[in-house]
Amino acid sequence: LKRIQSSRAPPPPPHPPVSGMASRYAIRKTKVEEGAVASGMAASRYAIRKTTIAEGAAVPELVKLRIASDAALAEEKEKALAAAEKEAAEQREALKKRTAEYEKEYAEHKQQLIDL
Repeated sequence: LKRIQSSRAPPPPPHPPVSGMASRYAIRKTKVEEGAVASGMAASRYAIRKTTIAEGAAVPELVKLRIASDAALAEEKEKALAAAEKEAAEQREALKKRTAEYEKEYAEHKQQLIDL
């Protein structure tokens, strides 16, 4: 007996395993210390609310907690931004130094070709 082939399209190929994708895209796993943020960039993106309270007004407990939490996040954000700025400055300096070394190397090579 002959089987009649279905007019349906073949099923799509299965997705590659996660470990294959991780190695292909070089996904890095970072160790997060207790109480620390995974990266400084996450803290620098915090949206901190500005909460104003009238003097003498009764403030609910949850609002007090939110204000304290926002103050802690703002402090963490300032630290993260300062660290990111410092890291960027160090990276720029390293790039300038490396570029100067390459330019010197290329100039020496060019002079060597001229001397030949």
